[in-house]
Amino acid sequence: MSESRRSRRGERYGACDDEDAEAILNAAGIYLPDAETAAGANTVIQLYGYRNDLQNYSDEEMVQTGYRTFKERYHSDIEYVECVFGNRWTTLANLMLAGTTPDFYAAWATDFPCYCLQGMFEPIDDYMSYDDPLWQEMKYMADNYFSIGGKHYIFITDVIANCVVVYNRRIMDEYGFDDPAQLFYNNEWTWDEMMDMSMNFSDPEKGRYAFNAWHTEEALFTSTGTFLVEYDPAEGIFKHNLDDPRIERAANWLYDVMKNELCFPMRTIGWAMNYGAEGGSSATTSAEGAISLCS
Repeated sequence: MSESRRSRRGERYGACDDEDAEAILNAAGIYLPDAETAAGANTVIQLYGYRNDLQNYSDEEMVQTGYRTFKERYHSDIEYVECVFGNRWTTLANLMLAGTTPDFYAAWATDFPCYCLQGMFEPIDDYMSYDDPLWQEMKYMADNYFSIGGKHYIFITDVIANCVVVYNRRIMDEYGFDDPAQLFYNNEWTWDEMMDMSMNFSDPEKGRYAFNAWHTEEALFTSTGTFLVEYDPAEGIFKHNLDDPRIERAANWLYDVMKNELCFPMRTIGWAMNYGAEGGSSATTSAEGAISLCS
């Protein structure tokens, strides 16, 4: 990132210094431990993953990520252990077998509870408490959606809606499609309408696909308003909703997407994050990707 761009981003975010950042925390009832007594002081932790977001922050923005506090106040740092997305679980298993297990992995909701049950992650309750003011707002989600047997496995920092429809308006115009946003406002945007557009647009032989393959299924099932799997606090168990008619309808729709080759085969490029070509979504498709479901 260029220095001029870093400067612009720093000005836009209205960067504050370390004392200001700590004052904001204190006003919320959150007090940082002393550097002399903090258990994690003077350490280097390993962060395992396929995308190092820390490298994209300017020095000014670092204050607001917490990384600056971790580094300057507690004299600690983060070592990034990189992996390839498509091989991330195999690579992690090999690191564990070699006795070089990294400390943290950036959690995805879809990774839970599978890999926790497989013993690839350990509970975090010995290191933090969701009753602490710093984490209290996330306690409900942690207790009801990311715990097993009363043990928590994920440090939850925020909860957001992450599935939206992203599309290329130029491509929509070229193919004579109605604007999905306008159809939505008119209460005319349906799965059938999306399927028709996708069928008319896609042509695998020309490398043209309606969907870019990032989170297509997650967005689709989320739109049903029904969880695939949910926790029943009364019985203390997880239950599936695979027999729910809404889930069944979504599964059949997704089956048609794959059967008709409407989704770019990401497996052919190792699930690379960016694979460049003309496209309209935030995760660019291989050719003229016009209609995308992505996060």
